[in-house]
Amino acid sequence: MYYFYFVLILISFSCSNRPKPEWLNSQPQQLYYWYGIGIVNKKNLNNDCRELAKNNAISEIASQIKLELSGKFKRVITENNLNLNDFSESIFETRTENKFFDVEFVDYYDGRDKCAMLVKLSQVKYYKKIEEMRENAVKTTLGLLEEAESEFSYQTFSYLNDAINEIFPYVDFPIEVEYPSGTGEIINIYRYIKVQSSKYLNRINLVPDSENIEINLVNISKESFNVRALDKKNGSILYNIPVLSYLNNDEKSKTVFSNQLGNSAFSFSQIENKSIQYINFELSAEIMTNYSLIGEFPKINSQITMNVIPPKIYIFIKENNLGEESENPYINSAFSEYLNKYFSAKFVDQNKAEILIKGVANTRAISLEPNNYGIYQVFGDATISIINNQTGEEIISKSYNKIQGSDFHSNFEAGKQSLKKISKQIEEDFFSQFIEYLK
Repeated sequence: MYYFYFVLILISFSCSNRPKPEWLNSQPQQLYYWYGIGIVNKKNLNNDCRELAKNNAISEIASQIKLELSGKFKRVITENNLNLNDFSESIFETRTENKFFDVEFVDYYDGRDKCAMLVKLSQVKYYKKIEEMRENAVKTTLGLLEEAESEFSYQTFSYLNDAINEIFPYVDFPIEVEYPSGTGEIINIYRYIKVQSSKYLNRINLVPDSENIEINLVNISKESFNVRALDKKNGSILYNIPVLSYLNNDEKSKTVFSNQLGNSAFSFSQIENKSIQYINFELSAEIMTNYSLIGEFPKINSQITMNVIPPKIYIFIKENNLGEESENPYINSAFSEYLNKYFSAKFVDQNKAEILIKGVANTRAISLEPNNYGIYQVFGDATISIINNQTGEEIISKSYNKIQGSDFHSNFEAGKQSLKKISKQIEEDFFSQFIEYLK
């Protein structure tokens, strides 16, 4: 028994004192093989050093393959004017996944402070595996193409998207196959998918209900702008087509998918103060998640010219300062200036108006004399209402009470200050409510 333990100790001692192998300093070179060296520092190591070293060695081989692939795919990207972004990473991962590696163990070194492993991969076996994967991808891609071309619908783009995802990891050299089967016609499969994708995308026609419309700013949120997705070839309805819309050059809307009638409806919460504006419709890139692989994405634009009609408004706000009607009303002027500036409002007689703005403001003095500090103090009250003149509905009503105005000269001047403050408060909070109504 003692002899057995002695042998174990001797073996352990001899392994730990083994001279460092030459491959730690100089990586071996052999024709048609990739070599990988994985080194792990044992300090604070809780995991299996051997397993970690093996994984690091395999990762080194993967890096060599990735470097080789990068040059090939750079050529493909340049030739096709593509924008791959992170997709290239997924290509490299597909081609360098460990499960496809038939890695051969060469040597293992277990030192006092670190361990290391040397592995190699046969390039012949690797490329044979990739060729098998490529052949399977070609079969799958041809099947997807047949489905895509069997009937034109939104599913056409799903099949094309899957087809290009399937074949792209293997286009580091041209793939030419017979398609359709039995015709004797040879196609470059990647180029063919690009051409077909562009052709089918350009078959989509976005047709608005009307190319020219008139819109009233009042209750704009109730307005809906519709565009139909149709097949240019035969005019048939296209269902589930993703469409974007934007007003003038503003930020694009969320994607809306066409319904069973081919319709996508959009609304806008607020329209700019411009007499002529444009509603634009555009095919969303969501139709093909990897559209960047086909080159330039066709936007398929259509447009509605919109003539904006300003709201017709009647304003009557009576302002009384200490019982006298104000010659230069503050509140009335604030409404007029604001509505003219932001909505190009048209001010009309009450019977022609769409919106009525009515109100009354009064001021009252605390005393006929100034206080101990020589200040005259006056308080003002106001009630403002906005009414839909077409329905008689009161839209907004708000009161402002005990708004103090002060002046060193007279109560009348203090009353003016009170009315100014009321006007200022209306600008700060009442106008925002009015905007919400117009939205």
